[in-house]
Amino acid sequence: ASAEQTYFGSVQRLNSTMELYEGQMGHMLDTLQDMEEKRALCLKDASMKLAVYETSWLRNTQYDLDSAVLSIEACNAAAELQEFIRQNRSQAQKPGRVVAKSYWELTPSTSDTAATAGGPTAERVATATQPQEPDPVEVRAQQLRPLLRGLLSPKAGAELEASGPTASAPSEPKLSDEELVELRRGLAGDGSSSPGATGYG
Repeated sequence: ASAEQTYFGSVQRLNSTMELYEGQMGHMLDTLQDMEEKRALCLKDASMKLAVYETSWLRNTQYDLDSAVLSIEACNAAAELQEFIRQNRSQAQKPGRVVAKSYWELTPSTSDTAATAGGPTAERVATATQPQEPDPVEVRAQQLRPLLRGLLSPKAGAELEASGPTASAPSEPKLSDEELVELRRGLAGDGSSSPGATGYG
């Protein structure tokens, strides 16, 4: 009798365990199924959103490419360069042509040195109060012309050639020491001599 009671007790416990197993296993399977369904829905939503984003990016890229092509076609490099030159053109006056001058023209005279030392104001005052000075080149030419004419006259050259190699230089015309000094100063470009120093002109 005790063995039979033990057997029936074991069968009852087995049946209770199976019922508990079936009940808990059903909850677990439902939970797992729900998780799989939710995971599938998440993957589907993510895939759809990714497709939308990729499509939007492609549309934007195509729009940017079309706009870039239109901008490049409308670009005029020559006109833009001319516009840049016009806006940034210098207003300074172009330098003029430089004329070669003789050394005596480049040597400042005494009056020019004094005007430079006095400054711009003194130069304007001197220009306004004094008459215009003669051309220094013409003044120097007038000083040197009589001396050179007396030194290199055709008459003196003809006398020297007619006298032969042993003859002495002609006595006329003969320059004085003062005239020779004046001629040397004039050829050296010294601006300190005045038009009336030689007694000519």
